[in-house]
Amino acid sequence: KIFGDNHLDVAASLINLGALYRSRGELNTAVQHAEDGIRIVQLQAGHTHPYIAEAMNDIGVALRLLGRFDMAVDKCQEAFAMWQQLVGEDHPDSVTAHICLAVALCEVGRVEEASKIHERRSAGQELLHGLALEQFVVLQAKLALRTSSKETWATSTPHEAVWQ
Repeated sequence: KIFGDNHLDVAASLINLGALYRSRGELNTAVQHAEDGIRIVQLQAGHTHPYIAEAMNDIGVALRLLGRFDMAVDKCQEAFAMWQQLVGEDHPDSVTAHICLAVALCEVGRVEEASKIHERRSAGQELLHGLALEQFVVLQAKLALRTSSKETWATSTPHEAVWQ
């Protein structure tokens, strides 16, 4: 209790725990930790802080994995908009949020919008890593399934061996 319950470091830890729980498949716990972290950040630093954008994106991914697709789209849109405002559209965090948004859009049948994001982000796919790369591959798979274009997907993925 050195920092107290409402310190930004506590918020960062909660958000990081949320990401860890998401990666372990404990999605409801992930969402709860991220939301708790957001509340602390809003209390201490206002409503536009990188920790909030990061947590909203993690919540969006978790909600998508829980099958709450409309809510996932909303959170991913909020995260992408905040990242754009904070660091610009082409910053790696904005790119990650944009790709996560595209995956969520695909889930609600907004394939054309998802395809446009995929097209926009394909140019820099060799620079993707972590969550951005993971979600980019998911996006390509979902678009391939929706368009029945397995061959197109295989030639545009950064990991062509996925289909082999």
